[in-house]
Amino acid sequence: MTADVRRRLRPPLTEGYVGNAIILTVAVAKMAEVVDDIPAARIRAAIMKLNDDYIGSALDFLEMQEDQRRLSRSAGNFSATDLSVTSWMQLPFYDVDFGWGPAEFMGAAAFYYARQCCVMNTPDGGVKY
Repeated sequence: MTADVRRRLRPPLTEGYVGNAIILTVAVAKMAEVVDDIPAARIRAAIMKLNDDYIGSALDFLEMQEDQRRLSRSAGNFSATDLSVTSWMQLPFYDVDFGWGPAEFMGAAAFYYARQCCVMNTPDGGVKY
């Protein structure tokens, strides 16, 4: 999973920061555990581990790599059981106005892999995916 770390860094990134500030984390479970347990609890626990020390350790690891491009080549290798869910719930897409009024629709342009999902708000306050 990727997680936004803008507010998890100490000091946090500024409100006007532009660009990605993400880190990868995982929540692992066997199929029986997913059926019998609550997957959201595992996901939440993995995200809660993302503190300043964890993020600093990940940055140290990246700095030690001779060729960071090798890491990104394997990032998109989803297995047949992987699922990628992105949340854009906190992004204010419908507050943007380029001069011709607020947006009527916002959506992801394309997904490059199967089993990808993007969760976002609708203009009326609902949720779409």
